[in-house]
Amino acid sequence: MAPAQQLPAPNRPLTGFPEAIIPDGTPVYRAFNVSRSPGFYTSGRGGRFNLVTPRGTLYFASDIDTAVREKVREAVVTSRIISRGMADSFHVAVFNADGVRGADLAHVAAARFGVTRELGTMDDYTVTRAWAAAFDAEGFDGVHYGSRFTTRQAAAWAVFGAEGETDLCATSVISGDEACQIAHITVAGPIVSAESADILE
Repeated sequence: MAPAQQLPAPNRPLTGFPEAIIPDGTPVYRAFNVSRSPGFYTSGRGGRFNLVTPRGTLYFASDIDTAVREKVREAVVTSRIISRGMADSFHVAVFNADGVRGADLAHVAAARFGVTRELGTMDDYTVTRAWAAAFDAEGFDGVHYGSRFTTRQAAAWAVFGAEGETDLCATSVISGDEACQIAHITVAGPIVSAESADILE
């Protein structure tokens, strides 16, 4: 079945699109490979809401569970068991992203602008990236949306900025093992494959 979600209409303004704001002092979480830095605004086709160079997108989660689920992906749907090697391959950085103002895809009023729930789950990134560009042009700091790997209504953030290293500093870093314990994912058993990209989808 073809997705219902369409590209943003070129003649349909986004003025008044519902927004969500990260309150001051509210932590956000990002799972990242231990061989990389905690944050990098990426561009191109690899991420759901990636912008085009020289703009980029950095992905966070509102809670540790979602950050970990986005990292181990299919493992949480199947066995909920990951290998020690996988757990040791990532950490979770804690950031403060005070005042980030995102287009709220989970708000009931988003549907009036042509947004459906599929925007946060569909595989056609041509559509999702077009919406990201439209939100960026409208002046939003990013997008607040529902992760594919959790039942929370909206627990993921895609934040816009200049492509490259983030100027945000992690307030703390949690080991992959500890993060899995918090997310109720067992660290044991055979190696479970997962995508190596450390981005939220």
